[in-house]
Amino acid sequence: MVVEGPGHEGDGPALGASPVITEIEGRPQLVFKTKTMMVGVHPRTGKELWRIPFEVAMDNTIVTPFFVDGVLITSDYDWGIAAWAIQTHDRDWNVRRLWKHRDVAMFMSTPVLAGGLVVGFSHFRRGQLFLLDPKSGRVLWRGKPRSGEHASLISRGDEVLVFTDDGSLIVGKVEDNGFRELETYRLGSSTGWS
Repeated sequence: MVVEGPGHEGDGPALGASPVITEIEGRPQLVFKTKTMMVGVHPRTGKELWRIPFEVAMDNTIVTPFFVDGVLITSDYDWGIAAWAIQTHDRDWNVRRLWKHRDVAMFMSTPVLAGGLVVGFSHFRRGQLFLLDPKSGRVLWRGKPRSGEHASLISRGDEVLVFTDDGSLIVGKVEDNGFRELETYRLGSSTGWS
């Protein structure tokens, strides 16, 4: 998909980041990262509804746009992490940044929601899990550093599966603003990119 607009003619999709279909204020939207923006478009017509300038150093965003209660959470390499409120006003869409910091950042893994908290894998400190309050942006817990380059996460309720790049599958649970590992399985000896 090519986004057209002032100063952005022909700005194509970024490498790696998957688009998502979501509802914002009850209206469906297709949200994706281009080379220079995060964009929301009408999924049937392709009409651009809103945009956020989002240029990053590596130019290959991999983190999928992530929504918690209608709030967009974005992250990338050295850019950090931020939350955005996207709302309508007089039929126009408005975007307002709620918070942003560089305490954690995600480069290759997309976060999940578990137990009401954002669970992510930051590449800072050579890789570590973290828990973040989606309302304030405050990091509530960090796992051990040097845990790998990336991880894939799946959640259900307050439980999370974490597949790390060394082939380990960690089963854990969000408890009292911390993450408790319940079990670890070794699924292979080669690097895992799933």
